[in-house]
Amino acid sequence: MITLFTICAPFTEKKIIQENAIKSWMKLRPKPEIFIMGGKEKGVKEFAEENNIRIIECKTNEDGIPYTKSMFQKAKEEAKNDILCFINSDIILYQNFIDGINLINEKNLDEYLAVGQRHDVDIDYEINDEMLSNFYILASKGKIHGDGATDYFIYPKKIDFSHMPEFDSVRPGWDTWLCIDIKKRKIPLIDCTNVIKIIHQNHRRQWAEETKENDAKNKMNILLAGLGYWIGQYKGLKKESTHVLMIKHTSDKIMEKRQFNNDAWAYQDIKNMIDKEDPVIIDGGACVGDTIDIFKQAFPDSIIYAFEPVMGQNINGRNLLDIKKGNRLAKKWTNIKVLPHAIGEKSEFKKIYVTSNFENSSLLKPLNKVIRKTAEIYVLSLDKWADDNDIKNIEVVKLDIQGNELNALKGMKKLLIHSIKAILLEISFKQEYEGQPNFYEIGYFLERFGFKLFQLYETDYKQTNALFIKDI
Repeated sequence: MITLFTICAPFTEKKIIQENAIKSWMKLRPKPEIFIMGGKEKGVKEFAEENNIRIIECKTNEDGIPYTKSMFQKAKEEAKNDILCFINSDIILYQNFIDGINLINEKNLDEYLAVGQRHDVDIDYEINDEMLSNFYILASKGKIHGDGATDYFIYPKKIDFSHMPEFDSVRPGWDTWLCIDIKKRKIPLIDCTNVIKIIHQNHRRQWAEETKENDAKNKMNILLAGLGYWIGQYKGLKKESTHVLMIKHTSDKIMEKRQFNNDAWAYQDIKNMIDKEDPVIIDGGACVGDTIDIFKQAFPDSIIYAFEPVMGQNINGRNLLDIKKGNRLAKKWTNIKVLPHAIGEKSEFKKIYVTSNFENSSLLKPLNKVIRKTAEIYVLSLDKWADDNDIKNIEVVKLDIQGNELNALKGMKKLLIHSIKAILLEISFKQEYEGQPNFYEIGYFLERFGFKLFQLYETDYKQTNALFIKDI
């Protein structure tokens, strides 16, 4: 299907990183053909022989570094497949790489260059099959890189790159030149970031270190890249791509099922995205159970765990200890389990500030509210609680816990990676508590786990309800 070709640093310097990357490629199905270009660096020959990988000789500079032009020409001559991909030897791939190529093939494009952004992660250990089964196990520990760097180039073998200058393949400039050249030739430049998710393993970049030798050699590459590089003609993939690779995301499915777009109902949107009739739902900050009412109307067969550390609240004759009271529909409801605990980052005893209005009580000290008393309560990490109770999957989490939302999210990282699909948060725009995170901090944290802000509901200048979904 595809031939991957790469260059390697000496295995004495980047052994773990390169082994992680190339072994992830070998697990793709169908299995790709893999070339290591040049292969003169220490340890490369031994690794290639051990893993049945071909080393392809090509033209090199005085340092033994392959020229990019020669690599592309030799890969074209030697490859068995009609699709080629140059890829850096520090990039971990997942099966979505093959999925992306299949989607491109469906478009029957004669020529194209497909590239995408990466996630940067510190990795100094051997990765395992579990880590390769879910992109966000590693991605959640890092962050997405800007769209100016490119680590892989997928293209049909028939594209001619014989006019490529003789770039030093480990120095900057040639990746930008390639994208500019493709656009000049009116060949589609495809942004695959939405579909192809890759991990870049952070490491020391020798070429970026400030030395006279580096400065001279980097400038030579940049000179070869031409005027377009110097004047900043390439503005990054988001602006320069002519096509964007897409699949039907969860957000698309929600919009398809909506009957009305205006005044959308958060719980109906959640129902439209969850395929199960009996999802497990966490109601953090359940108060007197008003959101349980709505969840049960959306999912009558759901299992709901209602967490509320300040028990005894009574609003309009209702309280959480008698959840059915005050709602005639509730008589038919089952599988509602009330837990008199708060949700936080760790399972531990902590002080709670109980305010005169019980609904505003928090683990964070209030700034402008009357504190009625303080008390020691037990706080649960949702990951530990789920493990202790053998709960494998939680699909939906709602949190209205007075500024402590980010701490609670940090205590459910495992669930965020493996099972949670929707998170509904009450977000205050005003600083109400000491140490209360802002909206940006919450969104930035959730993005690392693949969650995107889908929509805001019931918004005014004080607060909003924000729905984050695993948009895959």
